[in-house]
Amino acid sequence: MSYTLEQLSADCHAAMAADSGEAGREKVRDFIGKACADADFVAEHFENPGQEERHLLY
Repeated sequence: MSYTLEQLSADCHAAMAADSGEAGREKVRDFIGKACADADFVAEHFENPGQEERHLLY
């Protein structure tokens, strides 16, 4: 199953709620890495021909 934007958001929120310091930010970095390693996630959110160059996810 592909990582979803909703899962990424929930994971990042939970990590920062648990620890807003360096450890929480490191967990967020890991979740972003997980999302970027998921080909389906990247295709859905980053590889859209004709899309503006910059697309904010939040």
